[in-house]
Amino acid sequence: MSKITKAIKKFFINNMIEKTQRSTHFMDKRYGEKVVVKTSIKSILGLLFLSLFGTFCIFNYMPNQNNKLLIFLFCAAIILYPVYLLFQPEIKLILTKDGISFGNNPQLFKWDEIQETTIEVRDPNDVAESYRLLVKLQTNEIRKTALDNLNFSAEEISHMVEYFKAKEKIRDEY
Repeated sequence: MSKITKAIKKFFINNMIEKTQRSTHFMDKRYGEKVVVKTSIKSILGLLFLSLFGTFCIFNYMPNQNNKLLIFLFCAAIILYPVYLLFQPEIKLILTKDGISFGNNPQLFKWDEIQETTIEVRDPNDVAESYRLLVKLQTNEIRKTALDNLNFSAEEISHMVEYFKAKEKIRDEY
């Protein structure tokens, strides 16, 4: 990659990486043996509202449709997807005292297999910043997952990662 390309990427991609850490906001909070981090119901309801609004606009502002059945099927699909997500929210992370797994993947990465955990803040100066959890394994492989629109904030997920790492260390000492 040329120096110009790197300079342009650095200018437009303004990411900040922070180590995961315990937060004073969540110090008194206790978690069970396992925490499942999944898509937030609020974001799914927002998507459902947007789908209903889009369907309403299609039916009201397109009075001369030639193929009403095709439009009806398209609108039904637009509405049924968020309804499906309401009953089957997407699992992003599973945190336990033994380790971490990503999504519906059953592979558990034990805490002693993990070299470092960090949170990447993408566009920290932008109004709509987004977050990713980066897990660097002992093999130098990096696993990433987005932390936007989940049932826990990025700050609490960072806290929970450290919370469960500490539980693993306490268990190993006994």
